[in-house]
Amino acid sequence: MINSKTLSQENLGQIGCEGLKKPKQFDCVWNIQKQVAEEFAGYTMRMLSPAEIAQQEADYTALLQKWQPASAAKVEEILATRELVEPEPELRPEVVARLKQKMAAARQTP
Repeated sequence: MINSKTLSQENLGQIGCEGLKKPKQFDCVWNIQKQVAEEFAGYTMRMLSPAEIAQQEADYTALLQKWQPASAAKVEEILATRELVEPEPELRPEVVARLKQKMAAARQTP
């Protein structure tokens, strides 16, 4: 629910609605809530406190440190099992070619 008590400049900055006058702030937040509600029907949205955000970041960092990088052999094994499909039409051919070059170069690097 949008109300004047839940809007702060920090909250508005986090969602890209900072610097607007009050009526426009409400419009901005309402539009974002509407988009989220349509996209994620059945879910609720709430602002996280800076402490909660810091905890999430710490948990994510700990998880990344716990995981070990995959060996080159494991990467090749996984790539060999994937289904080959045509690139999305939005991808320019030069971007696809550059990615393929980078993948080929990475395979040659010990």
